[in-house]
Amino acid sequence: MLIHWLARSTFAVLLIGVELTSASAQAGPPCGPDLPIKCTPGKDAAIVVGIVGVGVLAAYLGYRLNHPRHENSIIGCTAQTDGSMTLSEDNTQKLYTLTRLPKKLRAGQHVLLRGKINVDGSGKNAFQVRKFIKDDVPCDPQTPGTSP
Repeated sequence: MLIHWLARSTFAVLLIGVELTSASAQAGPPCGPDLPIKCTPGKDAAIVVGIVGVGVLAAYLGYRLNHPRHENSIIGCTAQTDGSMTLSEDNTQKLYTLTRLPKKLRAGQHVLLRGKINVDGSGKNAFQVRKFIKDDVPCDPQTPGTSP
């Protein structure tokens, strides 16, 4: 939402800037083909508007590529059980089976992952990992419902 608002606001400011620049260029010093001052009304403003517009577009696309819609981030402790990697989420204590594991991911790590939450065929929570974000510290994997 913030990115959309920022892009629309920047575009509006650029349009106002073009209008003001073209108005001031018309009221500026006299110029013409037979005078020593060469006029290029609006050319400098168009270049600035183009550069700023490309910058805003590049920032928006960079953000969208790194933060696709419909993705979740979860933080928790990983464990290896029954030949599959699981993650116990810190906030809700839900247990997720991890799929599409990155090579850096190991059991016993406290990690931040980005991806998509699904329910597998057996009705268990699954998390399809898209990006391994951060490895904080080693942790002691615990199953939900048990206390130390």
